[in-house]
This record gives sequence, C-alpha cells and structure tokens, in this order.
Amino acid sequence: MSVISLNNYSQIGLSSAGFKIKHLGLLKSKGFEVADGFAITDVLSIFAFRQDQVDDLISNLTELETVKKDDIEKMKEISHNITNIFESLQINEKYRNEIFKHYEDVFIDNEINGVSAQIRDLIATGRNKSVIIRPSVLYKNTEESLSYCFSVFDSKKEIWKGELIDMIKEVVISYFSPYALFYYQTHSIIAKEINFSILIQQYLMSDSKGSVCFKNPDSKKEEIIIETLTPESPN
Repeated sequence: MSVISLNNYSQIGLSSAGFKIKHLGLLKSKGFEVADGFAITDVLSIFAFRQDQVDDLISNLTELETVKKDDIEKMKEISHNITNIFESLQINEKYRNEIFKHYEDVFIDNEINGVSAQIRDLIATGRNKSVIIRPSVLYKNTEESLSYCFSVFDSKKEIWKGELIDMIKEVVISYFSPYALFYYQTHSIIAKEINFSILIQQYLMSDSKGSVCFKNPDSKKEEIIIETLTPESPN
C-alpha cells in the first residue's frame, strides 16, 4: 500500500495504481492542467483487519466464484456480508494520518514551511477546500484490464476533511455492491484478482462533467465512448 502524490509520476506503478491514476500523473508531469491530488494504492490494506475478518472476506469472495450469473439473491447476500465486514473496520491510524497529510498538501503551498498543525488544518478546511474521491482498478494485468469498463463503482464529490475517512470506506464498499458483483459474474471477472485503488483530487466546480471509456464495455471493441453532462442536459 502507498499514498502517492500525482506530482510524483515516477513513483506511480501501473500494476498498483491502475490506468486512470497513472495517466493523470503522466499528464501532470508533462505540464497539463490536472487537479492536484493523490492516490491510495492497494486500498484494502489500509484497514485494520483481524484474521477472522480476512478469512470471512476471502470466504465470501471465493463463494462468489461459484455463483451462477442469474443468481441475483446470492450476490446480494454476499454483498451484504462483505459490507458488514467493512462497516465494522477502522482505518489503521498510521495510514489515516498519512492520508490527512496528503489531503492537506493538496491545498497548502509546498513552499510554506514550519506551519503548525492547527494552521494547516485551518487552511485545508477553508472555503472551497473539498475533494472528489474516485475508484481505480487494475484487473490481472494491463491487457486483461483494458477489456473492461468498471463504471459500477461509486465516486464521492465535494468531500471535506472531516468526511474523508468515511467516504473512502463507502467507495471501497462500492467495489462489492450487488451491481459490482453482478458485473464481475457476467464478465467472468475474479474479484480476488482485482487490484483496488482510490484517487483523491481537489474538487473543481465546472459547468460540465463526464466520463470516458477507451473500450466499449459491451462489445469490447476499441471504441472511445465519451459521456458528458451540461447544465442544459436533461436529468
């Protein structure tokens, strides 16, 4: 597990961070305007699991591999079991402090030295100091991961420092939602072989938003799909 600034492109590994984070780091290193932020790679490892919780998680993911694609109720049951595991977990204090430090660095000029923890907190929690939390995954390997478009996970926007830890947990739980498990099963994806990461960036107000996939998630053809939403777009 690593917490890595997007400014440190050389430290961002594709196999641990996924395409989204790696490419944003590359764009930033080339001088493109990319919102400041950081990545949490191998995000499941930030949680303070007991051994019995690890065993329960592995047991549920293993059982998922045997579930038929049309057995929605079983997928819901497994999702419920995994959600209960994560809702009872806490993030390791060491990683919590590291995450907060990177959050503050998004909003504090690196040239400011010797600032007290209280002042850092005031700056990082001031007006318009919020972030967006986005999922990023890599499945098995580069070639395999390009075959899928994981649009079934949750993102969280306009998140303040006091909400950060709870919202990270919610994004992680979305990796195991009934919708995500259904996607895994219908696309023959083994959940235990997915590397889960999280991208956290400064939230920027804009008049439009959207998403892009570099491969059609249905046909798996090399087709770029761009979805946009503007204020004039119907809800």
